Amino acid sequence: MLGPTVAHVEQAGPAPFGPSGRFAWRVILVQLAADALVIAVLILVLPGFELHSSHKLLSVVWLAVLFGLVSALVRPALEFMLLPYVLQTLGLVLFAINAVLLALLALTPTLEIRGVGALAVGAVLAAVLGFFLTSVLGLTPPVVDATSAASSRGTPAVKLAALSERLRVMQLYGILLQYAVDFSFDWKWLRPFRHRMQRWIWQAPVSKEPLSAPVKARLLLQDLGPTYVKLGQIISSESRVLPLAWERELAKLQSDVRPFAYDEVRTVIEGDLGEPPETLYRAFNPEPLAAASLAQVHEATMHDGRRVAVKVQRPKIHVQLQSDVTILTRAAAVLERRAAWAAESGLQEVVREFGTTLLRELDYRIEAYNTRRLEEILAPIDGVHVPGYDPELSGGHVLTLEFIDGVKSSDRDEIDAAGLSREELARNLVRGAVQMVMIHGFFHADPHPGNVVVELDNRRLTFLDAGMVGELDVRQRVTFARFLLAFRDQDVTELALTLRSLSTPFRPPDDDAYVRRFERRIGPLIDVSAQQAPSIERLVSEAVDVLRGAGYHLDSQLTLALKAVAQAAEITTALVPQYGASDFARLGGDALEELVPGAVGSAAIKSAARRGAVRAAGGMMDAVPAARRTAAAWIAQLQKGEIPVSVRVPELELSQAHLGAVPRLFAAAVLLAGMLVGFAIAATIQSPDSSSFRNDLADVALVLFLIAAAVSMTLLVVLVWRLVRPAGRGGAR
Repeated sequence: MLGPTVAHVEQAGPAPFGPSGRFAWRVILVQLAADALVIAVLILVLPGFELHSSHKLLSVVWLAVLFGLVSALVRPALEFMLLPYVLQTLGLVLFAINAVLLALLALTPTLEIRGVGALAVGAVLAAVLGFFLTSVLGLTPPVVDATSAASSRGTPAVKLAALSERLRVMQLYGILLQYAVDFSFDWKWLRPFRHRMQRWIWQAPVSKEPLSAPVKARLLLQDLGPTYVKLGQIISSESRVLPLAWERELAKLQSDVRPFAYDEVRTVIEGDLGEPPETLYRAFNPEPLAAASLAQVHEATMHDGRRVAVKVQRPKIHVQLQSDVTILTRAAAVLERRAAWAAESGLQEVVREFGTTLLRELDYRIEAYNTRRLEEILAPIDGVHVPGYDPELSGGHVLTLEFIDGVKSSDRDEIDAAGLSREELARNLVRGAVQMVMIHGFFHADPHPGNVVVELDNRRLTFLDAGMVGELDVRQRVTFARFLLAFRDQDVTELALTLRSLSTPFRPPDDDAYVRRFERRIGPLIDVSAQQAPSIERLVSEAVDVLRGAGYHLDSQLTLALKAVAQAAEITTALVPQYGASDFARLGGDALEELVPGAVGSAAIKSAARRGAVRAAGGMMDAVPAARRTAAAWIAQLQKGEIPVSVRVPELELSQAHLGAVPRLFAAAVLLAGMLVGFAIAATIQSPDSSSFRNDLADVALVLFLIAAAVSMTLLVVLVWRLVRPAGRGGAR
C-alpha cells in the first residue's frame, strides 16, 4: 500500500487475530486491488508518471504486485531507520519512504517517472490516497472489546522492546495507526461497509454496534502496554475531572488486566528467591487474587500457618518500561522545542520524573523499605495500618506481605453492613495523610481507592502498594501545612503566597498579576457559602494553572504531594458523599493542630538537634581535608608566581557547543556531494541496446542519486537550522 502498509500493521498491531494461512489471501487480494487503484490514479492524474505498455490494465496489476513485494521487503527497513524521526520532521519521513518506494518501482521499463518534482508530488498523493483506502477497505485490524482480544493485549510489546527500541517505536506506530483509523473513519454511513470488510478480511468478531470513545481509549492504553496502562490508572485516579463514562472505563484499568501464566510466576519466584513456591510456602494458590499492569498477587500460606499475599512482578517488564520511558522522554524533548505549552510546563522533566518513579516501582526491595517506613510513621495513628512484609521471602521481583482481607474504601454498602462509621474512617484517613505529608514528609503517593482498603473485621483503613512514595523537606512541609490552613480559613491571599513559595520560576514572573488572578479564580472556589463546593482536584488544577500562567512551576515532589492529598480527599468524599473540599480542609486543619504538638515536643526537638549536630560535625570533618588540599594548591601556585583565573562566559559556551556539530555535518555534506556527482555521471550512461546491463546500472545509479539528493537536502536543512535556531529552555540549542 502506498501509505501505511497492512504488513506493517500486522507486525505491530496487538490484535489476536491476523492473516493466518487459511485467509491471508483475503488481505493480499484487497491490498493488491488498493495498490492497483493508487497506481492507476497516479498514472492518470500526474503528468510526470508515464506507462510504457500496450496492455495498460495488465501493466497496472503487474506494478501493483511488484510494489507489494518491494514494500514488504524495503518498507520495514526504511521505517526501522526513519520512524524515530517522525516528530522531528513533522511526519515528512513518511512521504520520503513513499518516494523511495516509487523510485524503486520506476526502475522497471514499464513505469517512467519524469523528474524529482513528479516523484515528490506522487509520494504525497500516494500517501494520502493509500491511507484513505487502507481505512475505508478495512485493511487495519478492527478494534474489538472481547476476552479473546484481551488475552493477548500487550503480549508482543515485551518481546519487541527486548529486541530493539526502534522495533518498539514501529509497534507503537502501528497501534496508534490502527486506532487513529478507527477513530477517524467510524462514520455512520461508512461503518456497515467497513465492518463487513474487516469481518471478511480478518475473520474477527466485529460488533455491529460501534464502540464508544471511552472504550476505545481504554483498549488503546491496554494495547500500548503497561507503561500506558499506568498513565491511564493515574488519570482514572483523578476521576472527578473526567466525564462519568470516561471515569467508568478508565477505572477498569485498575482491575481488568490480563494475568500471566503460573509457569512464569514460578520462574520469577525461583529466579528471585532461589527455590520454587511449593518449597518456600506450605501452600501457594496458582490462581492470582488480582492482576495489575506491573505485577499480580497470589495468596499463600506460610509454614507457620500465617496467610500472606505474594506480589510477583511481570516477567521482563523492566525492558519494555525502560524502552517506553526513553521514547516518551525523547518525544517530550521534541515537543518542548516545537510547542510553547510543552516548554512552559516542563514536559520533559514531568515525563522523566514519571519514568524514574515507574522504574523504581519495579525494585521490590525499595517497596519493602517504603512499607517498613510507612508502617513506622502511621503506627501512632489509630485506625490506619500498613501491612508488614517478610524479608526472608522478598527480593527484587517478589514481595511477601501480610494478607489483608478488606473491601475498597469506596464500597459504602459493605462498610455500612459491617456497622462501621464512615465519618470516623474519613477522619482517620485525613489524620494519616497529614501524618505522612506534613509531619514526617514521607508519604504514599498513590492512595487511590484500590490502594486504600477497609478491613471490616479490624475496623481500620489499610494502605497497600507502597511502590510510589514522595518526600518533602522541613520547609516544604511547613509551607504545605500553611497552605492547608489557609484553605481551611478561606484566606485566598495567604493561599496564593504559600503556593508561590512552594514553586520556582521558569521565566520572569509577574507576581502582582499572579495574586490578582489567583484571587479572582480561586476565591469563588473556596467559598463555603457556594451551593456546590468543588473537589480538591479541581481546586489544585485551577491553582496550578494560575501558577503556571504567572511563570512558576511546582517541584515534582510537591506535585506528588498535592496529587496524594487530592486522592485522599476523593476517598473521604467516596466514604461520606456530603463531604466537600472545605470539609477535608477542616479535618486536615484539626489533624494538624492535634499532631503538630507531638511532633515538635521536647523529645522530638532533642532528637532532631542531636541528629543535626551529628550531621554538622560530620560535614565539618569531611570539609577539613578538602580545605587543606585547596590551601596547599594555592600556596604552590603562588610560589611559582602563578595565579589561576577561571572565566566562564555562558554565551560563548553555548556558541561553542552549538557549532561543535557543524564540522561533522560539513564533512558528511562533502562526502554526499561526491556521491551526487558520481551517481549523476553514472546515471547519464546510456547504451543503444535497451536491455543492456549498462542501462540497468544507469537506472540503479539514478535511484541512488535521488536518495543521495534527499539525504543532502536533509543535511542542508539540519546544518542551517543548527546555525540559526534560537536557544531553547535553559539556553540549550
